[in-house]
Amino acid sequence: AKKDIKTELPLQHVVKTVNLTKRRISPEENAFAQQKYDELLAVPFKLEGADPKELLRFNSSLVAQRNRFKRILDRFNSQDQEPKLPMELHALRIGDIAFASNRFELYMDFMHRIQARSPFEQTFVIQLAGTPGADGGTYLATERGAQNKGYSACLFCNLVSPEGGQELVEETVSILEELSHS
Repeated sequence: AKKDIKTELPLQHVVKTVNLTKRRISPEENAFAQQKYDELLAVPFKLEGADPKELLRFNSSLVAQRNRFKRILDRFNSQDQEPKLPMELHALRIGDIAFASNRFELYMDFMHRIQARSPFEQTFVIQLAGTPGADGGTYLATERGAQNKGYSACLFCNLVSPEGGQELVEETVSILEELSHS
């Protein structure tokens, strides 16, 4: 490293909105979510008879569970009109090194696909970046992960499908290729 000190390097930054295929909610998953949501709506809030901290914990948990199933119902109802999820992707070149960001917690396969195809000497994939809020940092499962139904491949944890994950790989590699030629 001492013999390869560089005082000037190309520095470039690209921002692009990419549209990724969403994970579809099946009719069976929607029926399950509706049943659970209805059951939770029938559960009353606790207003008295326990420690205030316990009341808060119970009521907060009840609201969180209701919201979780309500989001699935909303996704099912909007998925035909909104089949893609827009995501802001940042790519940064500093000499022979690149950084690429996304809003997901990726299954490692996606990160390795990006790194293996990147034209740069070293590529860092920055995950869980750029989108605040409840939908900001969801898992992005591979096809194999989705088929094996791991905890991070369930309907609650994935806004984007494995197909959308591969679209993210292709878009990221395309941007990195452009950066390497400029």
